Amino acid sequence: MITYYHTDDQEFTEAYPAGSLYSLLQHTEGDVHRELPSRRTFRFTHQGTNYFAKVHSGVGWLEMAKNWVRLRPPVLGAGDEWNALRRLQDAGLSVPAPIALEVHGWNPARQRSVIVMEALENTVTLEDLAKEAISPRDRRRLVIRLADYIRKMHALGVNHRDLYICHFHLEHGDVTRSLHLIDFHRAQCRAHLPYRWRVKDLGSLLFSALDARYTRPDLLCFIRRYSGLSVREALLRDRSMWRGVLRRARWLGEREGAPLPLWLTDV
Repeated sequence: MITYYHTDDQEFTEAYPAGSLYSLLQHTEGDVHRELPSRRTFRFTHQGTNYFAKVHSGVGWLEMAKNWVRLRPPVLGAGDEWNALRRLQDAGLSVPAPIALEVHGWNPARQRSVIVMEALENTVTLEDLAKEAISPRDRRRLVIRLADYIRKMHALGVNHRDLYICHFHLEHGDVTRSLHLIDFHRAQCRAHLPYRWRVKDLGSLLFSALDARYTRPDLLCFIRRYSGLSVREALLRDRSMWRGVLRRARWLGEREGAPLPLWLTDV
């Protein structure tokens, strides 16, 4: 069993002491946001502060095998999310502040763990923001901020694996305020991010952005900002990567039965 705390709140660590964090939160009801056989995500309040907890109860060998057959690394517990949040937070990127982690057991199929994060307050997702009328200037500003955030995240060796715009949050829906990214339970951390994981992140983002009325000029602006090059130079240097991004966006559209714009054929 291991327990890590990343907080100066002594009341929290006393209320949820090392060794008991998992068992206490396992039986905390709270406001449940997602419940699966092996994971429960809920919001709870302690001493006036709101938190999110993800309780992992072990995925089992069968689920692990299914993931590996599909070439998907299985999510074994809360450790990956903790590592990603700490790495990004230390680099100055806005994420839910990681507060505590506890892991029980070494058997990967039966490992039990929990992560606690501070809840984001007064934020709007980019998916919801897209339903409102925003100016072209603000939309372009959002594209630039998205590209900057993801470029830094990838440069840190972190890939999200669920990089959809619904996971980006803006404080008060104001494009000048902090941009946060959430839901890192499938994230991976490496010294250097391989090409294929960049493609998967960027393709997922592109697919979700199309549903939010982002356009081809927005995509070209994103490419320019993400690469730090002109669009022409970026496509000469990384053409195969950006074509891979388009292929993944199209594949997701076909899988979801979502019509994609005709311009989504090449860049």
